[in-house]
Amino acid sequence: MKKPFSFVIIGFWIAVMGIYFKQKVLPDLIPPPPPSYKAYFAQRRQSEYIRMKILLREVSVGTSETALLPREDGSYVLYNRTSAQLSILRHRVEVLAEASILIDAKRSLKALKFTFHSPVLTVEAEGEVLGDELRLNITHGTETFASALPYPRGELVMSDLSPLVGISRLWPGQEWQIQIFNPLAMSFERAKVKVVGKEEILWQGEMVPAWVLDINYQNQRLSVWIDEDGKLLREETAYGVVLVREESEKDEAALARIREEVEGLWPSE
Repeated sequence: MKKPFSFVIIGFWIAVMGIYFKQKVLPDLIPPPPPSYKAYFAQRRQSEYIRMKILLREVSVGTSETALLPREDGSYVLYNRTSAQLSILRHRVEVLAEASILIDAKRSLKALKFTFHSPVLTVEAEGEVLGDELRLNITHGTETFASALPYPRGELVMSDLSPLVGISRLWPGQEWQIQIFNPLAMSFERAKVKVVGKEEILWQGEMVPAWVLDINYQNQRLSVWIDEDGKLLREETAYGVVLVREESEKDEAALARIREEVEGLWPSE
């Protein structure tokens, strides 16, 4: 009687360890696929809010806030507002960029709206993904024209200063590509992203481990630090501008304000 009972215990232990290995160990041994909207939204996500301080030579010059807003039809709106005061030819100018993108229930980019304001340039764009193209209506000053840009479905989209989102479960040496939206040229420009390793950085007064990502964009380097939970901590842009995450509780007031701003952009399906 003892031998069969021992086999049952051993079999049970093997089954439990097999489940643990499959759920906890195996995912860390298999390099993850490139980040994408489909991967980021594989599970239903709650509303999120990120606020980052913009520094230039250690001086605060602006803020960047990003919000993720789930909608009742299963789609999401991803919003970013970046404002900064920059010195150009010894003159201080205020730059404001706002972007809203719609991720449909199939986890693909569906539409976007973008505005860029400065004393010397104002550009607005609205677009919708149709097939493998992003169809845009662009207003530049008093002129309005249409444009179509090739867009591979599922690829992440960001702008020069908007915080990188949707990145988690990283792997040393992992590489992929993203599309960066250039508001001046009104075009997508491909950037290469590589996970170069992990290091400790000072954040909120503590040394915390973070993945280091290099983004090669227009032959310039952008560096990004993301913690082990996928939380963006810091970005250093190619122009010497640094973005640092400000830790705070979930800002319901900010989320409500942003939701009101974007609510009428696209009707729910």
